[in-house]
Amino acid sequence: MHVLPGIPEVKILMKANGIPHPPIHSPVVYFSLARQIVDDYGIRQGICLDIGSGVGLLGIGIAMMTQLSVFLVDIDRHALEGALANAKYFMVRHNITCLRADVHNLPLIDGSANLIASRGSVLFWKDPVRAFMCINRILAPNAVAFIGGGLHRCLPREERKKLKKAIRGWFESPDAKSLLPPHSWPVSCWMANAKIKAFRIIDDNPGKWIEIRKME
Repeated sequence: MHVLPGIPEVKILMKANGIPHPPIHSPVVYFSLARQIVDDYGIRQGICLDIGSGVGLLGIGIAMMTQLSVFLVDIDRHALEGALANAKYFMVRHNITCLRADVHNLPLIDGSANLIASRGSVLFWKDPVRAFMCINRILAPNAVAFIGGGLHRCLPREERKKLKKAIRGWFESPDAKSLLPPHSWPVSCWMANAKIKAFRIIDDNPGKWIEIRKME
């Protein structure tokens, strides 16, 4: 067992082969990001969406640290099946709902989400403006969305070095040729076209994060 720095109340088995459906990166990448989001925004109750959740470790981490009802949202059915197994493994299945949906057309009512998180999915959005409009629509008053990819402040130093190397290597691979890297994202343009005014851009080379706040 390994106690993640900054999460004394949560013991996490960090060996990837212990998780039924391991994520792309080390679990500490997702759990440390979950801790950062929970600590920064203090949103612990209501509804949370993990958009582009894959096998769910970011949303699962948030569920472990809060009383939020977490929706893991992805278009990949097999990834969501893995996410359910992972939620059971980490004993938060009761707080997890899997939702097979597209970020461009989220089937939730206006103002229903208190927290939205997404790591790594923006790269694959076909129409970022439409996606951000949809996200903004479902945010509740005083809610926050934290969306982007790359590194993050709470990631331990050694994991940060590994992840930085992995990200740069991936963007140099043939798989990433058609994708727009974070440093080229026209975030201000996306926000203007989506009519979102309360936002902040957080550069985190080789990544970028977008914070959106929904005011009353």
